[in-house]
Amino acid sequence: MTHTISVEEMESTRVARFKDLTPFKVAYLDAVLPEYRRENMKVIGRGVAERADQLSPIQGDHEYSMTIVRMEANGGVAPHAHPTSEVFMPLAGRCTVFWGESEGKFEQIELGPWDTMSVPVGVMRWFRNLGDETVLLLAMTGGKQSTVTWHPDIVRRVEELGVVRVGDQIMAVGAFQDVDGLKQGDIPSLKASNSL
Repeated sequence: MTHTISVEEMESTRVARFKDLTPFKVAYLDAVLPEYRRENMKVIGRGVAERADQLSPIQGDHEYSMTIVRMEANGGVAPHAHPTSEVFMPLAGRCTVFWGESEGKFEQIELGPWDTMSVPVGVMRWFRNLGDETVLLLAMTGGKQSTVTWHPDIVRRVEELGVVRVGDQIMAVGAFQDVDGLKQGDIPSLKASNSL
């Protein structure tokens, strides 16, 4: 069965304008660490998320989610896994995708603009911008909302800085200090949260 949808409804519920996307500096636990800095911009669905306030302009159940990741030189994402497949496609710049048990033992492939890679469910993966230009990376995950399993070394390093995950949300606790360009307001505070 088919139906119609007005331009107004399509624009307000099914269109995401790049210029209007909200970039999050610390959308995930690892982004507290300087080598994993990036901006995450949700486009479609909730997907894999660690912040309650990181909403996409196109919401609802789509059976997949879409995010655009902006990485400056040396930025990236730490080793992690989740119970969904994940697809990476650089839209601009080059990105190196790694997978394996840890950063000491891994495989890697470099992707250029419009190259596409699908990482299977449960595989520890991470990616980095090893070049000098900004990378815009399209990342898609399948299935419903899920959580991230971070490599234990990443969790330990982040906890030493005063950031923890409570349930599926990241929170600053205690005397979280400004760290290399991040400030207290970039991470939700455990004290300020009414949901816990």
